[in-house]
Amino acid sequence: MDRYLSFFKQQPLLTGALLVILVLFVLNEWRHYMRLPRLDPHQLISLVNRFGAVVLDARASTQFAKGHILGAINVPLESLGKSLKKLNQYKQKPIILVGATSQANTQISQQLNKQGFLQVYALAGGMEAWLSEGLPVTS
Repeated sequence: MDRYLSFFKQQPLLTGALLVILVLFVLNEWRHYMRLPRLDPHQLISLVNRFGAVVLDARASTQFAKGHILGAINVPLESLGKSLKKLNQYKQKPIILVGATSQANTQISQQLNKQGFLQVYALAGGMEAWLSEGLPVTS
């Protein structure tokens, strides 16, 4: 250990460069972790059709009942903890969050990431974007 401390004291430029690289690496990883990829409605359809993506509608149950994307699973933020075991069967599939605020999407995606869900996306613009494209809903 003393050899390392001695080296760091004798090589301030190399030590500084190492620290800068470590900070940049940590910042890049944090930024990647915090960023939630956004999809447009047509990309959502493509993921569902090609890879069997699962659509999680994070809106309140009353909004969900009024109309949602065919096959979507209603999982409001407040009931996510109870629903995680049920969602485990979808770990290997892409998950697309719909209808929640960006803050709620971030919270949900962080919870899903902690549980081992690696492919989590959000529908940019939520249900409004879906409806504005004239795409079908079911109730």
